Amino acid sequence: MRRYFEDVVYEKADLQTAFHYSIDPGKNRIKKALFSLPHITGLLHQYDIVIK
Repeated sequence: MRRYFEDVVYEKADLQTAFHYSIDPGKNRIKKALFSLPHITGLLHQYDIVIK
C-alpha cells in the first residue's frame, strides 16, 4: 500500500529507510532531503513512467 502526501515540508528530512510512499515534488518541499534506491521511485510515481 502506497502512502500519498501533499503540502508537507521534507526539507533536510532523512527518508533513506522509508518505503511504499508517493511524494509529489511539485506539491511538497523536499530540498536537501535524503532518499535511497530503489525507493526513490516514490518521487516519480505520479508521472506514470516505467523504471527498469
